[in-house]
Amino acid sequence: LFHKADEDNQADPSSIFIRGAAVARRLLAEDTPSYVLHGDLHHENIRHHPERGWLAIDPKGLYGDRAYDAANALCNPGTLPEIVLNPRQAVETSDDHADALDITRERLLSYVFAHACLSASWSLEDSQDP
Repeated sequence: LFHKADEDNQADPSSIFIRGAAVARRLLAEDTPSYVLHGDLHHENIRHHPERGWLAIDPKGLYGDRAYDAANALCNPGTLPEIVLNPRQAVETSDDHADALDITRERLLSYVFAHACLSASWSLEDSQDP
C-alpha cells in the first residue's frame, strides 16, 4: 500500500491509495494494545466442526490491533457485492463487530478502508482487477 501510494503521489495526487496509506499510517502510529491476530479472518477461513464447534483455519499469525482482523472479515466476501456493498448491512455488521471489540465504528471503518486499499494494491501488483 505504501509503495503504491508513493508511486501515485507522483502521477495522481488524488489517488485513493494515498488516502488509504495516510489512514494506515495514522492507525499504526496510535498507541493501542496489541494482540495475536489471525491475519486472514474471513468467511472462507471459518469452519464448523461437529465436535469442536467453530474454528478459524489458515491463520497468518500477525500481532497488532484486533480491529485489523475484523476489517478483513468486513471486506469479504468480495465476490458477493450485494452483501459487502449494501449500506444497511455494512452499518449493522460494522456496529456488531465494533461492539464486540469495544471500539468505535469509525475506528473499525478506518481499518476497513486501509485494508481495502491494501488488498487493492496487492491485486494491482498481481495484474488483477482490484
